[in-house]
Amino acid sequence: QYDIIVPELYPIIAQQHQMKLEEEEDPYEKKKTKNIRRKAMDRIRAFSKKSVYLEDRLKNENPFVEDRYLTSLEKIQMITMLGIIRRRLRDEILCQICKQLNDHPAMRDKKSRNPEKSEQREKSYMRGWFLLCLCLYSFPPGSNLVRFLRNFVQNGPPNLANFAEFVLRRTYVNGSRNEPLSMEEINAIQKASPLQINVKVIHSVETLPICCDAATIAEEACTELARQLNITETFGWSLFAESNSEGYSIGFNKDHLFDILSRLEMGQIQKGEDPRNVDITFIFCKQLFAPWENLDDDPISIDLIYEQIINGMDPEEFVLLAVQHYYIIHGKDVESDKMKQVIQDILPSSYIIPQNGDGKTTNKKSKAVINEKQVDSMVELAIKKDADFKRVIKRLKQKFKGRDQVKREIKKDVILYAQNKWPITFSRVFEIQMLSGPLIDEIQFGNISVGRDKIRFYATDTFILLSELNYSEVTEIIGDHDPVLNYHHYTLQTVYGDYTFTLPMGADLGILLNLIHKNLKEKSTLAIAQKDYKPTKRGGGKLELLRGDIIVLDSESKNNVAAGVMTGVNDRTNREGEFPVDIVYIIPCTSKPESKVLRGLVLHVMKRAVDLNQDIEPQDHINLHTLEAYAQKYFRSRKTTAWYYEATDIKGPLLHRFDGQVELSAKAVSMFRAIMAYAMMTPVERKKIVQSDLDSIFDYAFEKNRALKEELYCQLVKQLTFCPDLKIETRIWELLWLLTGVLVPGKILFHHVTLFLRSSSNPVALECYNRIQKIQRQGERVRGPHVIECSANVNRVKIRQYVYFPNGHEQDFVVESTTKASELVSNICRELKFVPSSANGLSLYLETNKQQVSIPSNTYFFDFLTQLRGHDKKKLDYKIYFRRKLWIDIIPGDDKQADSIVHFYQEKDNYLLGLHKLEVEEAANLAALLGRADRGKGAPEANLSNFVPAYLVKATSQSDWAKKIYAATSNIRDVNEEDAKVRFLKHVAAWSTYGTTMYPIKNDTESEFPEDIYICINQNGVEIVDANTKESLSKYPYYNLNYNSNAISIFLEVHMGRSSKKYTFDTEIGDIIGDLIDDYMKIAEHEGKQDD
Repeated sequence: QYDIIVPELYPIIAQQHQMKLEEEEDPYEKKKTKNIRRKAMDRIRAFSKKSVYLEDRLKNENPFVEDRYLTSLEKIQMITMLGIIRRRLRDEILCQICKQLNDHPAMRDKKSRNPEKSEQREKSYMRGWFLLCLCLYSFPPGSNLVRFLRNFVQNGPPNLANFAEFVLRRTYVNGSRNEPLSMEEINAIQKASPLQINVKVIHSVETLPICCDAATIAEEACTELARQLNITETFGWSLFAESNSEGYSIGFNKDHLFDILSRLEMGQIQKGEDPRNVDITFIFCKQLFAPWENLDDDPISIDLIYEQIINGMDPEEFVLLAVQHYYIIHGKDVESDKMKQVIQDILPSSYIIPQNGDGKTTNKKSKAVINEKQVDSMVELAIKKDADFKRVIKRLKQKFKGRDQVKREIKKDVILYAQNKWPITFSRVFEIQMLSGPLIDEIQFGNISVGRDKIRFYATDTFILLSELNYSEVTEIIGDHDPVLNYHHYTLQTVYGDYTFTLPMGADLGILLNLIHKNLKEKSTLAIAQKDYKPTKRGGGKLELLRGDIIVLDSESKNNVAAGVMTGVNDRTNREGEFPVDIVYIIPCTSKPESKVLRGLVLHVMKRAVDLNQDIEPQDHINLHTLEAYAQKYFRSRKTTAWYYEATDIKGPLLHRFDGQVELSAKAVSMFRAIMAYAMMTPVERKKIVQSDLDSIFDYAFEKNRALKEELYCQLVKQLTFCPDLKIETRIWELLWLLTGVLVPGKILFHHVTLFLRSSSNPVALECYNRIQKIQRQGERVRGPHVIECSANVNRVKIRQYVYFPNGHEQDFVVESTTKASELVSNICRELKFVPSSANGLSLYLETNKQQVSIPSNTYFFDFLTQLRGHDKKKLDYKIYFRRKLWIDIIPGDDKQADSIVHFYQEKDNYLLGLHKLEVEEAANLAALLGRADRGKGAPEANLSNFVPAYLVKATSQSDWAKKIYAATSNIRDVNEEDAKVRFLKHVAAWSTYGTTMYPIKNDTESEFPEDIYICINQNGVEIVDANTKESLSKYPYYNLNYNSNAISIFLEVHMGRSSKKYTFDTEIGDIIGDLIDDYMKIAEHEGKQDD
């Protein structure tokens, strides 16, 4: 691609020497000349989205193939943008310009006889230097070219050499621009004059002037502004740009000041407007507080930050702050008139106070209006707050003698309040795309905010807080840069897993995070030993350490880090001494983290220490158990290389048992290719691992009586043995981790695999060993691993499954590859503090397509998910519900927690569906209990449908219902919510239908029963009930019953002596009914055997 661009670039640069930029027609001014040039300008104006056009051209293989006329300004922007976004072409562009300037005809001694031609050559030469300065302001040369280029510009024209060298030096230090130069900058460079901007300080009307150029970065501007304002603690003081009521953060690091101006000009061009009409205001204010910042160190900052908070707060939160501000101004008791004026002075500008007091305003753009009455109420509230505030002032006066000191303490209090109350306001926010980590399943695009105390992750649109990290929890920040797309990739290694994300032009984020991390480590007094340290000689002031020990560092000894030693106290032994710097990890913190975080850091650092040792010291293969002995007996190939890593594809299966079995041999080869395809995935492909990637590896192992499962084990262990590529080895370990959680090899191979896992030094091997042991005890899975398991393993996070409860609440629980439904039920009961015996009969239900299916208790959770996904391999959208399936001797009050969360709501739903037969008086009493138990539904008499079965609502008048329910409620006024639930359950437990699951059936086949019936199932048997009269039609105990079911019907066979009756009912939930009958029959059969 570069071979195509470079030859085309040369004539464009050469042509620029002949362009008369200063005389070129402005494409945004209408002129009445009837020439080709005017037509070209019209075409440019019609194509309004100029920046998009230039960007699209730059993405082309050859951006200089012209499909329309380009102005000289556009060609300059094209050349400079090419250098900005394509780093490899920068030296080429600069060299071509220098080639055109070197030995230029204008510099030859021989004078031309044609004065006009001589003048043209002189102008061409100066325009070439002008183009060189524009490029140097846009991007720096490479390290190989910079020395020669500096020598070249030093020998340039006397009036340009110094300027060009200055530009080269500035850009080489500050780096490349992210946007092309704006028109204002080009004009300033053409005149070789500096730019001056006026910056507003916070909300002040006054401005501060600063001189700058096209290479000025935010750090330089902020430093100069801080110098003019006498601010000593400059961290967090940032520049903002405001244009057309929209704000843009420039920050305080390496972002170029005028990139935003160029971006806004491009926006004007996209709208078809004149880019010279961009009106931009620069604002200097406090954006971020440092974790170590002490306000007392900089009194001037206190005053400025205080003004920023007071003039920018929300009116709903500022009454107390208004009282504090009143004291700072007046210093005595609150007076109504003065307080009113203070409130009016500090209200945000977007809130208008009309003078006529009618609450109307002529400003239609104002976000809110506050009238005189509202101001008066604020004054009254402020006077009330003043009484509390006076006590604070009294304590402050006792501590500080001068009024100025008291005022300063009040201002500090306001600032601290703002820091804690509005953390997102005082933070730097970046838009990111998540690539991996704990949040990958929740958001793809989001925001990261870097604040005083924490790093926070928010949803993009709603700004809902998703996760937050203390700086002490971040152990390492890894950054990478894609120079072509100008994307920055970051990984935050934390105690809870790695957060990996990317963002465009995000160098500032990396600089900020590393700056905070570095400073916190320098100020920290805590460290963790990464390895054991035993001095050769006891005593001598040396400190003995074990890996994982916490050390309290001596602050003075941190100044001697360059010497390679530090001093500290071992928290475990309480001894003090010296130790080497390189064996400890310094915790980035200003105070001791919570014990939970500290424990996590110790475990994380110890694990990282193991990883570091593995990277430095090659794995000791002498003690690694291999498949060499197993291969001699069971492998087809007798080669010595048959049992360890092979980079090329295998020609056939490893095991000789498949000789002559063409189909299985082909599948074994396909399986090996799929393994290597997974191991060779690019980082982009690994972000989008789908189920089919796993199925191509594991599905064959579950076919043909699982004949290929041992082949799969052999292939994975073979490729892990002496693997030379760490990346491939890591990914094959991921596959073995998945395999050990689903299948177990035969007895002989199992022995070799477990020896291999126990002898391997890879940390994943121990996890695999534990998984294969658990699967051997519990039994193999019936399906291959789910993509959810793979994603969790790749990102090193736990799988958290949300479970929905009958009371409307939801909670997430950890689910593993080896988790069965019964195990998850037990975990839920333990978490919710149910009585242990209550777990019997509770079940998980998976809802998909508005149909709930019970997950069998002895089934692996992920097996059931994969089974429901079916053969179409489509993504399954589902929810997991938790409720009671079997009601076996459930007595209300025995487990109040289960009654409150599960039993009450299930029986309440059955009751309101009208599945029970009862009278109006009884229903009124139950409605009163329901009103007490579920107060969120309102008063029962006002909303009968939520408290009375539908078929009973019209049994009496609305007023009669109200009277009866009110009377019943008056008898239970002292009953709380939980007791009301138990009372309701005790009432319905007296009914024969208590704990009954009822299925509505449309009977079209059995004339013995009416058209609308219920099939009712409970621990006593199966009952047929008339849906209209609620009368029982037939009852069949389980010992007299046989059944059969499928997806479209349920078949019942009832034995009566020597004869039997058969019933068939058509229903789409036949399988669900049959499943419940089967579970009850198994319990009845088990109880019958115990009775015998």
